[in-house]
Amino acid sequence: MAVTDLFSKRQQRLRGEVSDVYVYDKIPMPLRIQLLYMVDELLGSVLEYYKPFSICNQIFKAVVKTLRLEYGKRRISNAEENDEYHELVSFIKNEENVDRLLDAIELIVANVSEYSGYDESLVEFVGDLNIRFREHAVGYEIVNGEVIRVDSRFMHSQVVKPSIQFLNQPGFEGAQQEFIRAYEHYRHAHHKEAINEAVKSVESTMRAICTARNWRFKTSDSAKRLIVVCQENNLFPSYYQSHLAALASLMEGVVSIRNNESAHGQGPEVREVDADIVAYGLHMAAAAVLMLASLHANQP
Repeated sequence: MAVTDLFSKRQQRLRGEVSDVYVYDKIPMPLRIQLLYMVDELLGSVLEYYKPFSICNQIFKAVVKTLRLEYGKRRISNAEENDEYHELVSFIKNEENVDRLLDAIELIVANVSEYSGYDESLVEFVGDLNIRFREHAVGYEIVNGEVIRVDSRFMHSQVVKPSIQFLNQPGFEGAQQEFIRAYEHYRHAHHKEAINEAVKSVESTMRAICTARNWRFKTSDSAKRLIVVCQENNLFPSYYQSHLAALASLMEGVVSIRNNESAHGQGPEVREVDADIVAYGLHMAAAAVLMLASLHANQP
């Protein structure tokens, strides 16, 4: 289902009425209705490809069954009709918990992918839904089948997404999982866990590069030691010294946040990590991964 750039949308942009500030705690009803239309069209394409209607039923049942099980509920909504399709439709329209609504979106993508493969229809669905998120200034996007939180449009498009794409290759699976997990923790406001996973993803990226190039290192090496290993093996050329210093400072900053806010005991009082600091740490980690990727890719 293509996204049409209507006259009214263009006029809103000209009048400066399009918000650059994202919201995370509300999914507006127009976006929910658009999502339902898109799901119907997506599953319609699956039905056309596979013919038997039972495939669509299996997808609805799989999504609803998973949500019932994980939430510990016999039903996830109060739909009048007693079938999974209407139960899911009612859930998408009425569920107030944003995280749970995003759970359903992830499961729809995962199950359609399982039954039909990652075909053009699913790619179009994900692309259009990401556009709809932006149109409604809802700060989420689907990347590699996962919903991640978008705090800076520029950082997300220019740093975070390219970093995930680089990690989507053999040998970097662990780093990618940690990277995505960091943003998943962040989406659920698990701030300390998000910082830990972000730093681990950068460390794992350097370990993967060292492994790919047969450089000697210890699996227990910290980020600082791994930077030394990369430097000693000329991953960082001499004229890149300033960039190396910046990267070292970058890593020290992230590790310092982790050590001070997360890795040590809290004492008698529960300490909360500020969300802005977490976002800063995640962006630093993404920038580090992207820098390492560029250096690795540009050397023979």
